[in-house]
Amino acid sequence: MILTTCPAIQWCGFSSLKPSLAFTLTPDMQAYGINRTEHDPKGYHERRYSSVERHLKAAPPAVKRGKRYPKEHLNKEGHYSTNTKLYEYPTMDYPYSEQNAKGQVRRQSPGGHVTYVSPGYTRTIVDANKQIHGVSYHPHGNFTSFERAHEIRPKKSRRS
Repeated sequence: MILTTCPAIQWCGFSSLKPSLAFTLTPDMQAYGINRTEHDPKGYHERRYSSVERHLKAAPPAVKRGKRYPKEHLNKEGHYSTNTKLYEYPTMDYPYSEQNAKGQVRRQSPGGHVTYVSPGYTRTIVDANKQIHGVSYHPHGNFTSFERAHEIRPKKSRRS
């Protein structure tokens, strides 16, 4: 299978549409490109759409829980053009039921060493029905802002 990237500045070939409409998911969605790595020859790594769906399916309903996940996604960067409330989920297996009031998951080893479970740097952005609107990620070294991951779709084959 040949995959092609779709940089956000090209809006996936939908130049006549609003940017938010160009990111609407379709059945041919393959993956999201996360631009956080310089070690990959492509300049990004891929988060498969099937993986995003699998993690979201195992997650609790999208309702505001204070500082606990899922959290309300405030969309400060304006990546998602919608009038509906958005929520963010860690794009990973996450122990939602173990969160404290601050949204932290604290684990203690038998020897007494305390560690915290990180939610990672990618978030799946959904509406109240858990309909995926996209994936955002914290840029390398920046845990306060988000970038939107670009969508990766298969190249369309030319048939004669």
